Formats: sequence, structure tokens, C-alpha cells
Amino acid sequence: MPPRTNITLDSFDLANIGGDLFALGFHCAFFFVLLIILETGICWCRCRAQKARANSAGQASHSKNLIEVRDLKKVYTQTKCCKRRSAASTDALVKTNFHVAEHECFSLLGENGAGKSTSFKVLTNEVRSTEGVVELLGLEVEQNQAQIAPEMGYCPQEDVLFDLMTVEEHMYFYARLRCLVNAKEHIEALMETLSLSKERSKLSMNLSGGNKRKLSVAIALIGKPRLILLDEPSTGVDPDARQHMWQTIRAF
Repeated sequence: MPPRTNITLDSFDLANIGGDLFALGFHCAFFFVLLIILETGICWCRCRAQKARANSAGQASHSKNLIEVRDLKKVYTQTKCCKRRSAASTDALVKTNFHVAEHECFSLLGENGAGKSTSFKVLTNEVRSTEGVVELLGLEVEQNQAQIAPEMGYCPQEDVLFDLMTVEEHMYFYARLRCLVNAKEHIEALMETLSLSKERSKLSMNLSGGNKRKLSVAIALIGKPRLILLDEPSTGVDPDARQHMWQTIRAF
């Protein structure tokens, strides 16, 4: 019998791992490009919506109103897994029109699912409209968010608070974001008006539902912005504090 020859295989030899390295490099490049496409919104399924918005924006004119909404439409589309089944779509907003002038208080009224919160999300550019024109402070929302945001205060439907920060820390944190100088008097007045002075040292996670709403409203009012959007601000607030809240909003 011929003598056995000891063969040593190098695990890092290119002949052994070349295919794996090529596959790894291909996947990295492919998914990186896919991520860029998804993040920038350059997706072929949005082309039709973008063309509709461009046509509507071409007809838009700068308005003196703080809010100008014309022919607003928002459609949520849910793609089915099976190709044979068509995608399901839900019309959240259809041909919505309204405008709000300077120093005017405007309310959106409707039953659950009528599209009130969707309207706020479109106004704050949280979601994109399917069709129509949305202007805040005379500027188109999607193209001028950086100019609009410093002049806008927003209280969303759900409380967006930091669990491990106190009421007072929340107030000073958002005051610093708005670059307020000598904000102490302003913050103290807001907490006093909204009955939050006694809760100043409490963590937000330990607040009641009503006090969380009051804190969210106070954050929206910091800096006295020109435009204030409040989505169900008085939910869970006791009647007395609710009256103080509306008085504060009227004063603004």
C-alpha cells in the first residue's frame, strides 16, 4: 500500500472562503443600496403620489393664513402577501379643506376614525399626504419643515415623555431646545397655570394620566410659538384643571 500523505487545509485559503467572501460583499452592497432607497423615500411605488403632490404644489400660492389646507387626501395602503390579492387601501382623508388665520382657535371635530389625528400627522410632516396642498406659516410643509418647526408647538395624541425625567427637567430640556434665555419665569408660570407646580419633582412615569396630558400641553406651549397644534389635550384632565388649560391657550 502507498504511504499516506498528511494534507493540511488552511481555513483562510482563498480557495476555501472565496465564494463566501464574494457573497458577503454582494449582500452588503445590495442591502446598503436598498437601505438608502428606503430611507430617502425614492421608491417606485411612491412615484404616482409624488407626481400628484408636485402637480398640487404647482398650483399653490403663499397664503397669509397660519394654516392652509386644500384638497388634502391621505390613503393608507397595505400590501397583501399573495400576489393574486390586490393591495387593500383605506381613505383616511378625502378632499379636506380648511384654513386658520392668525390669532384664531380652530377645532377639528369628528367621530373615531374620522381622520383628525391623521390631519395632525400630515400637518407636522409625520406622514406624507397622498394629494393636496398643506401650508403652514405660508410655507409648504414637506419642503420647509426646518423653517416651520421652530415656530410650532405640538401636543400629540399619545404622551411622548421620558420616564426617568421629572416634570421640571422636561420643561427645562425643551426650553433649551428652543434656545430660550431666562426661561425660569416662563416655565414657572406655565407650571402654575397648568397646576403642575406640586408635581415638579415627580418622574413622568409616576404621573397620573391627566398630569401627563398637562405636561404634554405645557411642552407644546414653551416659548410661545406662533402655531400650536393640540391633539385631544384635555383627555383625562379634571374639570378644574381643564378650565385653567383653556384659559392658558386663549391667553396664547
